[in-house]
Amino acid sequence: MMNLESPLLRSSDLPIATPVDLRHEQAMVLINALYTLGVDYCDQENSQYGMLALNQVSQDVAFRELIKARGSDIKLANRAIYVSTRFGEDVEVLDEAVYSGCLLINPRDISTKEGETIIPEGCGSIFPDSIRMLIKRPIEITMVVDIYDGCNLVKNLNITMMGIQAGIFSHELDHLSGFAAGGEGHGLLVDPQPYLNGSKEISKENQAIFLGMKKNSNKLWLDINEGEWFLYNSEGELVWQGQQTDLNQDVIEELGSKA
Repeated sequence: MMNLESPLLRSSDLPIATPVDLRHEQAMVLINALYTLGVDYCDQENSQYGMLALNQVSQDVAFRELIKARGSDIKLANRAIYVSTRFGEDVEVLDEAVYSGCLLINPRDISTKEGETIIPEGCGSIFPDSIRMLIKRPIEITMVVDIYDGCNLVKNLNITMMGIQAGIFSHELDHLSGFAAGGEGHGLLVDPQPYLNGSKEISKENQAIFLGMKKNSNKLWLDINEGEWFLYNSEGELVWQGQQTDLNQDVIEELGSKA
């Protein structure tokens, strides 16, 4: 189990898998496949992800095909998060090295700094790009990880992430425990309406990214209350409410065109 000290981080009964000895040839086939998939999703031209969770509950077809193509039948025995090169300056490794464009393997001994921040987020795993959320996240996360940069594997490094990077990383930690941002256990979701209509201000460190998303008028902002879904436009006006099962792609596209 992950050691999660903050109520802003969620855990599940999924254990951190003990990997095959990482010096084992087949284990490195796995690690290289995870790394390649991270690069493909995060560091290619027009990539939309800054970080990507890869874990034993993933059903990613690209990953399964990649493992098969490389001649390995090893099961996915690690939890890993790929960090894009765009976040290199914000990933502090305590031995004074800075790693980006890297795979953070089996995050463990996780702790957070007291305090929270509200992060504007999307989730490509479950929502179309037009839906955004505001979610409470820790302002700082420290952990132990093994890091693979495509060539070298360094074990048992202490790293700290802060600000928007800590928020995005905790979003990916949710995925490692089988959670989605707007799905089960959505108690961290914040009502976006007062932030959209200006009656509340989002914190300064996240204001630029929030305003950038808000400026895109076809974005729809989600709140969930007692199982019912509420979607607001960029001005904070309620444009739809109902059950998740009634919210199909056609409805979302129609709402986005009117937002």
